[in-house]
Amino acid sequence: MLTALTFHAYAASYSVHANVKAVTLTKPATITSPTNSWLSVRTITVSGTCPVAWNDYVNLTDNGVFAGTAYCGSNGRFNIRLTLRSGVNRLQAQDYNSSNIAGPTSPRVIVVCTLPSTGGTFYITSDYAYTVQSPGVPTTFTIHIIGGIPPYRMTIDWGDGSRSTLIRQTGADVVIRHTYGWTTAAITSMIINVQATDASGAASTLQLDARIRNTVFAGNSANTTSGGMLGSVLRFLSSWLWLLWPGYGIILLLVISFWLGEWQERSRIKAKHERELRRRRARYATLHGSNSR
Repeated sequence: MLTALTFHAYAASYSVHANVKAVTLTKPATITSPTNSWLSVRTITVSGTCPVAWNDYVNLTDNGVFAGTAYCGSNGRFNIRLTLRSGVNRLQAQDYNSSNIAGPTSPRVIVVCTLPSTGGTFYITSDYAYTVQSPGVPTTFTIHIIGGIPPYRMTIDWGDGSRSTLIRQTGADVVIRHTYGWTTAAITSMIINVQATDASGAASTLQLDARIRNTVFAGNSANTTSGGMLGSVLRFLSSWLWLLWPGYGIILLLVISFWLGEWQERSRIKAKHERELRRRRARYATLHGSNSR
């Protein structure tokens, strides 16, 4: 459905905004690990299955508070890194489609962290919704700091090899921002891990995800998974062909140079042969002219 069309007189370009109908989610995501249990560790990975393996994502909540997100992989699974709070952690997964419409909520998994608390309540959270950015366009998230003792330190792993460190003296919301560079796929999922600590040493982890769309590889297809194995092979080849195009120019120049060299060599041999033939004819004419006298 077309939602907006923006253009200006004499403009060199215009923008079209549209909502693409997403798959309706009728089944919940399911947490397969951990199960109901007592654990003596602070950081775990919550894993599970997705009802749809394309363009849907799963938000994890801990005691009703957003605790991380992950996009579903091609294998239909998700993985979210989580810092447990001391005591009871009621975990639930909520799947969403690319229109940010929620599916059913997963059954609850209760995990009791037996490690003692390092102080009062402290954790970080955010408001996450599906968005797609292009390379070179800043990606931003707002982080909410709940409780803890200032100052706060945040270390952000952006998923592309870049890291950022922030120090905050108050518990006000923090806006984190990063610009991703060139990607070699139509859609790239960047897993972002935010690690926060307060003055008492209490820690909290929040996993986010950035979706980067490179239109060079996306082409005109809305669903880059179409075409099955053939589509995957063509996308793989197209990415390498794009990267190797300077080599094609070099090969073409070599072929042209070889052809020119071959043509010049043949012209040289032909000219030499014609000179030799003229020399022989002139000599023959001279000899026969002397004999006739």
